[in-house]
Amino acid sequence: MSEKENKKEIAEELKQIKEELKGLRTSLNLANEEKEKAFSEKEEVKKQISKLIAQVREAKGERNKFTHDVKGAKKERNTLNKRIASKIKEIKTLNDKKKELESKFNIKVNPTNLKKQIEELELKVETEVLEFKKEKVIMKQINDLRKQFAKVKDVSEIWEESAKLSKEIDSLKTKANSLHNIVRGHAKESQEKHETLLESSVEIRELREKEETAYKTFFEFKQKYTELNNKIKEKLARLKELGDRKGASRAKRKVEDEKKKAASIKEKIKAVEDKIKTGKKLTTEDFMVMQAAN
Repeated sequence: MSEKENKKEIAEELKQIKEELKGLRTSLNLANEEKEKAFSEKEEVKKQISKLIAQVREAKGERNKFTHDVKGAKKERNTLNKRIASKIKEIKTLNDKKKELESKFNIKVNPTNLKKQIEELELKVETEVLEFKKEKVIMKQINDLRKQFAKVKDVSEIWEESAKLSKEIDSLKTKANSLHNIVRGHAKESQEKHETLLESSVEIRELREKEETAYKTFFEFKQKYTELNNKIKEKLARLKELGDRKGASRAKRKVEDEKKKAASIKEKIKAVEDKIKTGKKLTTEDFMVMQAAN
């Protein structure tokens, strides 16, 4: 291959590599943009997952607290219900005994009410200034009530105990109902938290899939970016090699031109010297050759 043909081939390859480098750099920039976009998406999804996990942990803690409270309230409510059942059984026994005594002694009046009436009338006599006749009437009422109470005195304790038990049962029922409402309320809250946890778990699973997809995309474009970058490095290395070859060829040609030029001057000097030896007339060009030689 001639030097001219070699020079032409190098120039064509240089041009081709420069065009390829232009396309590779464009592809490299696009790959980098897609890579960074996928990475940003992956990181954003990762943040969402972390936030959801924190919310899930908090919701779990709240749900577990509600569940614990429900268990405690149920236990307390069951204890109260047992006490209520026991008290009801007890008051039923008292009421049966009370009915038996009322029937036996033909009692029509509540001893507790009689006792209360006596106490109220006695207090009125003691604390109020009454006319003699009126006081006498009240005292007669008190005596009559005392006689009635004396007849039912034996069952008064049963009446009082029954009334006391009735109040206790009402109080226990109120507490039990309150606990029942707490159980229902906390159970509802616990269920709502549990449903939220299930929804969050589904969302986290979907986000993890999204994160994995984004990571795969990021990895693919990272590989593509690396491959393109390596190709660009190869092309730049070849570009340098061709540039060095082109420079070496140019230097070689310059050396050869200098040699040719030196040989031509040497011949011209010899021709001038021959003219001088033979006594021939020198031209202006001959003088210039001699001047250049000196």
